Amino acid sequence: MYDSFYEILFIKFAPDLCQAFSFTQASFMLNTSKYTNFYIYMKNLLYAFIFCCITIVFSSCTNNSTNTQLLSLNKIELGFGPEDILIDSLSSNSKRLLISCASRREKDNPQTNGIYAMNLSTNAITKLERVNEPANLLFRPHGFDMAKIGGAIYLFVINHEDNKGRQSILKYKVQENQLLFDSLIMHSKIISPNDIFVNNDGSFYISNDASKRGNRMELLLGQKKGSLVYFSINGAAIELDTALAYPNGVFATQSHVWVSTVGENSLYRYEIASDSFTNKTLLTNELQGGDNISLYQNSFIIPGHPNFLQFFLHKINSDYHSPSIVYQYHLDKQSLDTLFIDDGSRISAASTAIFHQGHLYISQVFDPFILKVKIE
Repeated sequence: MYDSFYEILFIKFAPDLCQAFSFTQASFMLNTSKYTNFYIYMKNLLYAFIFCCITIVFSSCTNNSTNTQLLSLNKIELGFGPEDILIDSLSSNSKRLLISCASRREKDNPQTNGIYAMNLSTNAITKLERVNEPANLLFRPHGFDMAKIGGAIYLFVINHEDNKGRQSILKYKVQENQLLFDSLIMHSKIISPNDIFVNNDGSFYISNDASKRGNRMELLLGQKKGSLVYFSINGAAIELDTALAYPNGVFATQSHVWVSTVGENSLYRYEIASDSFTNKTLLTNELQGGDNISLYQNSFIIPGHPNFLQFFLHKINSDYHSPSIVYQYHLDKQSLDTLFIDDGSRISAASTAIFHQGHLYISQVFDPFILKVKIE
């Protein structure tokens, strides 16, 4: 008996999929010596096939252009999967860039998982030591955020322990060269966390990109089952929205909270009242595959994924490039500009971008480097 619907499809369509993606039988067999590998391999190909169909209908390579002049590009190597970055102006004598790294391909080295610090003047990279963690903790960070709470500086890190079925928020006290483990936060509403924003009182927001961890079909079918959730300082959870198609980046002030969505190409804003969240407003639906949100003056800097098929192929194999785009959304004018665009040859699958002192720092989902771009 086949143990899943996918297996039936794999057995039926494996030859056609291999031919469609130009895999020879010899090269296929070299990469799939066991049935388990065959299953995983064909499952990935099936997802790519579905992505292809959906991309044709809903997406295309972007026609965006930018007037930004790129003066220089510097590739800074570090751990695999530097998905999120932030400027740390609180815990160090000088501002530095913190980077959340986790390997997301089977062949990538999980030993590079960690939180890294980069000197903004010299580009020197240091992997921060994490101490006092639970002995059985598997560190696979995703989105993170920092806040000064009660005189101490804390880093909140989304962590995925999929092998244990555990999704959590890890809280660390930040020192110059160390992260001191404080606590592990679990809740039934921390389902498939992607990004986090932390308030100065210790409350925070998260985006759940799916209603179940690893449910790619929701993204493939554009289902609005993701959520935006607020967690108060006493641990209570309030669901602001439970009908979002792959929500991603989150940013908040005292009066508003914003979320970007990959599945809807949209940026939403919610008003914060004294005891509720109201007035969901669509600000733009031209944010192709919008990812994490950073603030620059009176605007948001938001990278995007303009081609889902190429993104997924890049996930399977780093030799495939995935286009990257970085938007600037002007909060006052409610308009969208393009700061940076690339076919993926310089950086693929851009996930976070921060503008600081004439440089655009761009991180990505998979490969082991960030890009430092001097722009005019």
